[in-house]
Amino acid sequence: MEYRYIDTGKTSRKRKHDDVTVGKSFAQLYSGAFRLFARISTPCAKDLFFWAIEKCDKWNHIAFNKAGRSAFIAEHFIASGHRYADETVKKAVKVLTDEGLCVSISEESKRSATYMINPYYVWKTKSRTDRYEVVKAYINILKDEGNQIQ
Repeated sequence: MEYRYIDTGKTSRKRKHDDVTVGKSFAQLYSGAFRLFARISTPCAKDLFFWAIEKCDKWNHIAFNKAGRSAFIAEHFIASGHRYADETVKKAVKVLTDEGLCVSISEESKRSATYMINPYYVWKTKSRTDRYEVVKAYINILKDEGNQIQ
């Protein structure tokens, strides 16, 4: 893992500046994300959303196929000691798509269960150009599904 150091301006006995270490890999949450997140009704969907933010690629893509769901279930169990059933996770995916936090980008014939986390509210990289391209792709996905975009 790579790190960036932010100089706080404070000094300590050990070094000249007391630096704060910040992980280079991060996700940004934009204004309005709380409004959507507050509408998520199940604990599993909330847990799945935050796990997906951490695990998605730089284009906000995540697979919620059997392997992806199993990985979430295992990691959640290790972190919390609570195990979700696969059917519960499937319902959580539906909640996330119904609330607009993610959208399916899978082709019907391939059944790959690939989703995109809504780039209006969550973004994985610092590149504005990449985010712009993904927002355009997201809009096109919504248009292909017959949604009206304003």
